[in-house]
Amino acid sequence: MKTKKILFVVLLLTTLVACQTPNNTYYIEGIIDEEMEGREIYLTDYVTDMRIDTAVVRDGMFSFAGVVDTPFFAVIEEGSYYFPLIVEPADTLFADMMEYMPTTGAPLNDALNAYDDCNRMLFDAYQVEVDSIMQLVEERKISRREALDSLDEKEREISRRFDENVWRTVKAHPNDIVGAIAFRRWLTNKERDITEVDSIAKQVPSQLLTYSIVKEELDIIRYKSLSAVGKPFIDFTVETDSGRVSLSDFVGHNIPVLALFWASWDNAAPRDVMEIYRRYNGKGLSVVGIALWDDPADSREIIAAKKIPWRQILGARERPADLYAINDLPYTILFAADGTIVARGLEGASLSRAVARTVSIAVK
Repeated sequence: MKTKKILFVVLLLTTLVACQTPNNTYYIEGIIDEEMEGREIYLTDYVTDMRIDTAVVRDGMFSFAGVVDTPFFAVIEEGSYYFPLIVEPADTLFADMMEYMPTTGAPLNDALNAYDDCNRMLFDAYQVEVDSIMQLVEERKISRREALDSLDEKEREISRRFDENVWRTVKAHPNDIVGAIAFRRWLTNKERDITEVDSIAKQVPSQLLTYSIVKEELDIIRYKSLSAVGKPFIDFTVETDSGRVSLSDFVGHNIPVLALFWASWDNAAPRDVMEIYRRYNGKGLSVVGIALWDDPADSREIIAAKKIPWRQILGARERPADLYAINDLPYTILFAADGTIVARGLEGASLSRAVARTVSIAVK
């Protein structure tokens, strides 16, 4: 009798707890390759890059659980594994990281999958048409000029249909993360002029503009417009062990400057920049490295190991990346003798040609 009473009490408490469980909880369950066995895997906020939770892979499976007040875009990641999803209230969100099947089990993820499926179908149809055009060229049934004209037309058409999918999704999800993700993808699917973006943003539901995933991209586009080719350089200052150092200590002193933005975990001394330095150092061009998101000690270790000869700004963290809208490293910006931005994001032969032109103008 006593045992039954205890069991009843336990059952009653369990029921009460279940009844009080908030409806904003989520549970994510996933499978992954056996090579991850025993290793940690992370649930990370897509925008802030902040780790939300950590799980250990057991028998090829993992799980995350928690509370989410406002659904947000996240990734499950570790090493080469990268799996995007929306974290939303759900009994079970299933993440298949073996076949990389879309997350299912909740309405927002299902809506995002529908948006992505439409884009995939559009792209597949576009690719079939492109292959058909190229086949006609090989069979000499149309000229290369006709093929190029047809390809341009097809590209405009698929761009228009991609946009239709975006605005259809935004209309269906004017207040949630799915609409925000769709609008962000419109912002990023090609270079956008700030005037165009500001005009379109006025037509987008105001709630979507409050999502960090949208605000971040809008900030990037605005900063890009401020640091576009033809604009004057934007100064910044870094506090170092030896004092304050600014970009203006290097740029705007009647000599062109090639700035290389880098980090210790990436390519700190690209071959094309090294060749440019050897050719132009002391002959009309200055090169400066700017270490981002790096501990100065790590930067110095790489500089010494690779014997990097040009001057450096260390410990700059994220500020220059924000000001110049830099997402990928290494990244180059070429400044004219007066500090005007001449080129950005170039590499290889394109960078070499831009440097040669800029130096020749400066020495005239």
